[in-house]
Formats: sequence, C-alpha cells, structure tokens
Amino acid sequence: MMIDERKIEEIASQLLQAQNKVEAIPPLTESYPTISIEDAYRIQFCLLEKRLKRGEKLIGWKVGATSKAVMEQLSFYEPILGHLTDSSVYPAGTSIIPFESLIQPGIEPEVAFRLKTSLRGPGVSSPMVSEAVEWVYPAVEIIDCRIKDWKVKIQDIISDNSLHRGILLGLGERSFRGEDLADGKVTVEINGQSVAVGSGREVLGNPIHVVAWLANKLAGFKTSLNQGDIIMTGSMTRFILIGRGDAIKVSFNRLGLLEFSFK
Repeated sequence: MMIDERKIEEIASQLLQAQNKVEAIPPLTESYPTISIEDAYRIQFCLLEKRLKRGEKLIGWKVGATSKAVMEQLSFYEPILGHLTDSSVYPAGTSIIPFESLIQPGIEPEVAFRLKTSLRGPGVSSPMVSEAVEWVYPAVEIIDCRIKDWKVKIQDIISDNSLHRGILLGLGERSFRGEDLADGKVTVEINGQSVAVGSGREVLGNPIHVVAWLANKLAGFKTSLNQGDIIMTGSMTRFILIGRGDAIKVSFNRLGLLEFSFK
C-alpha cells in the first residue's frame, strides 16, 4: 500500500528540517516501514517542491549508484537519481568547505556535463546525448546523510535526495566534442595518501550513457532534461567518507584537478 500524501509531506519536511538544522533523524524505513521505492521518489520530489517554493531554482540532476563499487556500498544494483538546486553549488575555486554545515559527509569524484539543448525521454540514446552536451567538467559531489549513523536502506537514500548535498565544478571546463570519456582516469588523495582510483568506464560504461539513462528515467516522472542543466553522472570510485580537517585532491588525467579541505 502506498503511503498517503499527508505522510509524504511530513517526511519531506523532516528531511528538509534535518538539513537546515544539520541534525540527523532516525531511519525513515524504521519510522515508516512500508515505504516503497515509488514512495521514496514521491518524497524526494515533494522535497524538491518545498525547495522551489522557498526560492531555490532547479539547475540539474545527479545520478547515483552508476558504478559497481557504489552499488555494492548501497546494496542496490541499479542507478538512482536526485535533484540539484542553486543552493547545491559551491563557488568555482572553493578551497574550504565548512564542516559544521554537514552531518555525515563524503565525496564522490565525477564527470559533470552542462546541456546546450533539452532531452526528453523515452527513447533518448547516447548519440543524442553527445549532441546535446555543451560543456564537460571535472567535478566532486559532496554527499551527506541526514539519517542517523548511516543506518539506511535504499528507500531512505532515495527519499534523502540520494544523499546529495553539494557540487564542486573544477575550473577545467571545456567544450565537449563527442570524445569518449570511458578511459578517463581519476585519483583521489586524502591528506596526501591515495585512497581510490577509477575511470569513466566505471559509470555505466561511459558517463554519456548515464545521461541517456537519466533522461529516460525522468520521463516516468513526467519531466525532462532542459537546456543549461548540470548533470552529475555518478562516482567513478566508491564514495569516500571524510572528517573535519581532511585535505582532498581529486586528479582527472584529462579534465583537471580539484583541491579543497573540510574545516
């Protein structure tokens, strides 16, 4: 049985308040044990509506669990989506992220795209995506878990906007010319130590494939990708939890470098 609209609204409000207060809440799947995947997306889209009503602007989308490593971390074996608003974006060149603004944070190294034309599913193919992309960026997604102690099931994660908190886009933006990004490599260092390596092939075989998946998935929610949207295509490595004081260096062999600290 689907959760009624009153509870959907209630849960979305709890998640928004948790982020605002920087305080974790009990697992939704314990408080509301009948939550389904469909309910979780209803909660997430209700959360988006609340953000838009308070003045935020939708600027794009994220896709999570696009790599085997993250699927295994989440124990869920298909991609999930989340929304990005203008409150998500850290200014270009940000070198310090305030740790006190986060609850249980982590990082994901990703390829990001900006679209020059809209894409509406179903039936969007990877060649169509290549034509629609204008810019490609080295990027990092800051994830955060609003659920206490990371005691999450996939329904908690999707409801919680797929763990999204913010994005850092590298200064190495460049025009996308349809190149194959599958063999692009990334290395993540924390406090001078290499902790993860990955490639574009890890995310559904190629970051471009992720955008096609997203456009077709969004059709089921009666929405689409729009001109100017930023698309985060999922972590090329496992997601990495971080602590106060950690210094991060994320090196993309083709796209550039991001360096920042949590303080």
